[in-house]
Amino acid sequence: MGDAFPLKDLLHEIERWRRAGEQIALATLVTVHGSAPRRPGARMALTRSGRMAGSVSAGCVENDVFARARQVLSEGKPALARYGISDEMAFAVGLSCGGSIEVLIEPFSATPAWEAVRAAVEQGRTAALAVGVEPAVLAGRALAVLGDGSVVGSLDPELDARLAAEASGVLAAGGGRCVILPWRGAEATVFVEGFPLPRRLFVAGATQIAAALAKLARPLGHRVVVMDPRSPFATVERMPDAHEVLREWPDAALERAGLDAGCAVVVLTHDPKFDVPTLTLALRSPAYYVGALGSRRTHARRLAQLREVGLSGAELARIHAPIGLDLGGREPQEIALAILAEIQAVQCGRDGSSLRAGSGSIHGGSEPRGFASAIVLAAGRSTRMGRSKALEALGGRPLLQHVLDAAAASSIDEIVLVLGPEEDAIRRALVLPPRVPTRVVVVADDAPAQSASLRAGLRAVDSRATRAAVLLGDQPGVTSELIDRVGAALAVSGAPAARPVWLDAAGRRVPGHPVFLARSLWPELESLRGDTGARQLFAAHPEWLHEVSVAGEPIGDVDTPEDLARARERAMP
Repeated sequence: MGDAFPLKDLLHEIERWRRAGEQIALATLVTVHGSAPRRPGARMALTRSGRMAGSVSAGCVENDVFARARQVLSEGKPALARYGISDEMAFAVGLSCGGSIEVLIEPFSATPAWEAVRAAVEQGRTAALAVGVEPAVLAGRALAVLGDGSVVGSLDPELDARLAAEASGVLAAGGGRCVILPWRGAEATVFVEGFPLPRRLFVAGATQIAAALAKLARPLGHRVVVMDPRSPFATVERMPDAHEVLREWPDAALERAGLDAGCAVVVLTHDPKFDVPTLTLALRSPAYYVGALGSRRTHARRLAQLREVGLSGAELARIHAPIGLDLGGREPQEIALAILAEIQAVQCGRDGSSLRAGSGSIHGGSEPRGFASAIVLAAGRSTRMGRSKALEALGGRPLLQHVLDAAAASSIDEIVLVLGPEEDAIRRALVLPPRVPTRVVVVADDAPAQSASLRAGLRAVDSRATRAAVLLGDQPGVTSELIDRVGAALAVSGAPAARPVWLDAAGRRVPGHPVFLARSLWPELESLRGDTGARQLFAAHPEWLHEVSVAGEPIGDVDTPEDLARARERAMP
């Protein structure tokens, strides 16, 4: 999981305290806005006697969380603590990095759901946990979904089926987020977190560098496997920090293990008879990182040998060689540090450059790179169409399908689809894009305002997202090219928001969608009300907005039968 204090270690502490008869509170970071040092899902366990393990920030709010936890233990009911973003608060009880977070603090209870997740994590199996956040009657209730599809526990019979589906979606990928679901005429906020299999680091060659790499990688959550057929080298005594030491040929070990997208492969053997078969197998696998030790001259010879066995240029381009970031080290421990730093950078989509040379949030990622979400707003009722306009056909597809397909064809990393009262009919008619992870959020109101839909969408995006593109479900004319163009303009401009602008026949500027919003702007959107979305914010702060001039006819909404007829005319060949 990559946390500084992994859940598995926290579980051991909690179990030890339980055996000692301690009263325990559990604090979970459930929401992050802006810059913050920890990701949703970070946990801290505390006892009434003053013991602590884990953290929810970098020490910014732990003292206050501890005080609140003692109150929670006294009252016997959960509480949601919010720590704000204002600079005035930053050095009192807040975050000096300027973000805002929400922390759920609850009396710890070994519920069936918790016990199911605990057993799965300790046994190296996937699991997901859904915990009620709001309203108070649901706070602390839990439901677990295991890798075999079984469900343990319950929040409420009205919510369990949808929560099981949400939890299933994060089983493999991991990460945590709050989801908002309609419940008894209002809304329920639930924190859903996935616990995937540990990341695996396969090291070919039981060298001194391998020993140092295992020692560094293990505390960061990697399961380290060292492979070497040479018996004098492949011993537990020489590799005490590896989880496994396999005395066999690396390519055979990798084939037996089965590489997946959570694997990194490091080749330290520096010998063609090991390097070529190991790299051939690794480069044709989904492994997210493949690196090989050696000088540039050695790597040039190695590339020629790999071409001879049939690897393509695209496959060869995946090799990180010479391996590691340029940190200037020569000793085994220094080289291991450079290798692990490069693995971490690749995993997080960074280039390993100095933070001093960049801009933007140091925790969320600089805006030109990073994870991009699309929020498709389609929650409103179609009063002027007489039926759900999202389902009206255009070119053989529902209007909303056009918007989803455009987002999926762009460089967007995930889609959050916000639906309202017509959710069931729309779900049945749509084909969710297979290439891009797509989750559905339902707002409770019969006639939800656009600002409410936008807030629901922003709360549901992946915690890795550095920016979000807001799309309207009744604008089938949007294209993937326009989405990418506006997204690129946001990155280059340095502004916190960007949108396209057209000129109409009279020469007037006509703004439209998609509107890209940097994560740094999201807290400002929480206070918006009404049906104007972010427009009221941009009217008050035009300096926040970068506008992209676009030629041609503006992309319009399809609100009436006449709009639909015109859209169908334009779509005719």
